[in-house]
Amino acid sequence: MKKFISLLITVSFMLAALACAVQAGSLVMGRVENVVGNFSIGCDGSTIKVTLNIFAPWEFVETHLYVDPVIPKQSAPGQFPFMHDTFADTSTDYFGSADGLPSGTGTFPHYFAMQAKVRQIVGYLDQDGNLIVDEYDSPILDPGEFPTEVTSSTEVYEYESVWGRATGTGIANTGIPRKGKGKSGTDATNWATYFVYNPTC
Repeated sequence: MKKFISLLITVSFMLAALACAVQAGSLVMGRVENVVGNFSIGCDGSTIKVTLNIFAPWEFVETHLYVDPVIPKQSAPGQFPFMHDTFADTSTDYFGSADGLPSGTGTFPHYFAMQAKVRQIVGYLDQDGNLIVDEYDSPILDPGEFPTEVTSSTEVYEYESVWGRATGTGIANTGIPRKGKGKSGTDATNWATYFVYNPTC
């Protein structure tokens, strides 16, 4: 009887894992695709859930998400249907049922694309608008090390864009078509990419 109960519990956990399959990937930056974050796709009840994480010192400014059974066509990242520009935690963002994401209970796949505007502090300006530097003229990034004559400061940010790249086995990342005529080769696709996945919620 104990063996049967143990087997039943094991099978239940296996079925739960299958029902909430998770697809992971990376948030990458630049042509060399530096990894600066990650994402996961799972379930919020029967609704698809997408979680994005950005690594310090970067933080989110805006996040954009495309999730639909229909392939994205000539869609600029800023025009994706789901977008956040306020965050309780600028290192993590969630999209789920509250955002109106579609159900993941069907057997058909969904197309995913994600992009984010991120920033990091690269320096501070003092009360006179001058960059606060050390004796080597390098920006001071720790306010605790400011000279005593600094009475107030303003952050200086560097802004970049990142996008999602799926890393699962058999998941292909495909460039989104660019708008405009006469484009060919790599110039015919957007820097953002989409991939196909069935989350099976």
